[in-house]
Amino acid sequence: MIEPQLEDITNSKEMDLQRWMKVNKQAYNSQYDNSRYDKGHLFPFCHTNSDEAAVSTFTLTNAAPQRCDFNKMWYSKVENTVRTKLANCLTASKRAYVVTGVVPSSGSEYKTLKDNNVNVPSFFWTAYRCCDNNNRNCDFAGYTMHREEDEPKGYTDMSEFNSKLSTFYKKTFKLFTDAALNLKRPRE
Repeated sequence: MIEPQLEDITNSKEMDLQRWMKVNKQAYNSQYDNSRYDKGHLFPFCHTNSDEAAVSTFTLTNAAPQRCDFNKMWYSKVENTVRTKLANCLTASKRAYVVTGVVPSSGSEYKTLKDNNVNVPSFFWTAYRCCDNNNRNCDFAGYTMHREEDEPKGYTDMSEFNSKLSTFYKKTFKLFTDAALNLKRPRE
């Protein structure tokens, strides 16, 4: 689906199936035709907790090009693992946080879909944090995978993961700060 308000601010904010509308400011389905790439979900369908959230994952702004086999490996080795960890976290009445993203291709790795409008990312990444209600006893895991690799790299140290993302983006990158999560620090 497309998000019409990205094309024209006066359009409805309701997602719409792409029909006759010419889309200029976001990807569109035909860009993926015969490209050898799938529309890989950034926030995956399997991580949703409601029908409304599940439907929202099918926007083209929540997709990035993935090789067909990459998409299957990313699901089986990362998304499915994170889904299980999140389910365990919520069953234990803990708070779950998930952040996902891509590293756009650039330099010698620069690649786009056939019309040069949609960047094929160099890396996909995802991370989660699971904490008790006092935001203590937090578990963390992060994963990265290059678009041409078959195995993700896993991280259990948040500093190491932040360092890796900082290298990818060539600037300081920090996930899950207390301020970012709007968490209260426990009193000592």
